[in-house]
Amino acid sequence: MLAAMEQFTSGPGRGIMSKLEGVAAQDPGGMPAVIGEMRPGGRYATERADFDAALRSPAAGAAYKAVTDTADKFAADRYVVANNLHSRKLDPAAADGRFEQMDATLGEQASNLPGREAGKDAMAEMAQKLADLLRKAVAKVEQAFGKAAGVEAQATARPSPSPSASM
Repeated sequence: MLAAMEQFTSGPGRGIMSKLEGVAAQDPGGMPAVIGEMRPGGRYATERADFDAALRSPAAGAAYKAVTDTADKFAADRYVVANNLHSRKLDPAAADGRFEQMDATLGEQASNLPGREAGKDAMAEMAQKLADLLRKAVAKVEQAFGKAAGVEAQATARPSPSPSASM
């Protein structure tokens, strides 16, 4: 994903990203403030229109699509990892520690790239996709434990034979 972002920002998206970086350098809120105002009626609506126009070029559009495709794949892969850990009855928190540095780097880079949706950065869009996938994973875990807990509750709720019945 980092490679795709780098390819976009230093390749076909370089012109618009340079313009946005220049605007962000003049805004006290930096790039997050600029991206947040890149929406209809926002302070940087013109820059949003310029960004959208840049994405309509075949090269920039394809490079940006590569960014979003790799973000989608990353989110899907994280979902698979969570499911795999659950199926092996391993603690997902242990794996989260391994992903922290990668997540931080991706988050930093993606938060400086405008998203397809006006006023949002690529990180916010990726986070939404990841959250949706993680919700599905948690639902599966809850369902599995819910079923197991239900079976266990049924087993403990059954009356046991009394000692006199076995005599």
